[in-house]
Amino acid sequence: APIDQTRDVAFTEYDRDAALAARLSECGSDNEATVPVPAVAGACAAGAVVVGSVDVPQLGSYHKIAVSWKSDCDAQSVTFTISAAAHARDGWLGVGLHDGGTAAQRIDAPLTRMKAADIVQLTYSGTLKDRVGVEAYSTPRDKSAAHATAGTAEFVDGRVRMSFTRSFDGAADGGVPLAADRFVHMIVAARLENDDVDAKHSAAVLLPTRLSLFGGVAESTRAATAEEAA
Repeated sequence: APIDQTRDVAFTEYDRDAALAARLSECGSDNEATVPVPAVAGACAAGAVVVGSVDVPQLGSYHKIAVSWKSDCDAQSVTFTISAAAHARDGWLGVGLHDGGTAAQRIDAPLTRMKAADIVQLTYSGTLKDRVGVEAYSTPRDKSAAHATAGTAEFVDGRVRMSFTRSFDGAADGGVPLAADRFVHMIVAARLENDDVDAKHSAAVLLPTRLSLFGGVAESTRAATAEEAA
């Protein structure tokens, strides 16, 4: 015959925050104190050419997309080079910019990333489109007057590499002006099926950190010293 049994057991309610803190402590990651490191503005002295680059792993290691730039302070122009692994003979790559503010006064990227972005698209064959983002999921509109010009477009060592040059003064018709004391938010987009620049990108990402095209450094954090953490 079945036996009915009861047992008095002390019950401890699960504390999610305490459990998480204990787990982090066991892993040696118990939220070390950090302090903010302010942004540092760039500079563009006469005769200077300021270079920089960024990899874009967010779009996948298969495509290996990277963007580099050279800001020519005398010519008042910047040349962007964007490259990717060449898995096809047709496609396009694009760079979009939003004003990111100054070192002291940050401007956040808009929630609708493509809206009002200053966009340049380059096909693998070298065709350039200089555009402004309209809305999410909409084809960007052409600017009334382009301020970007196409440079090289080539396949080298299994990669497609393309460049374009634009002036610092890009304010006309929705462009983003560039200045040494300012930062930008950069969007990188790609269409890898074909070179239809009016078709939606295959992938796009807003880079997580604002960038200086003039050697500046965006804000960050660092581990606090013992004195600062006390």
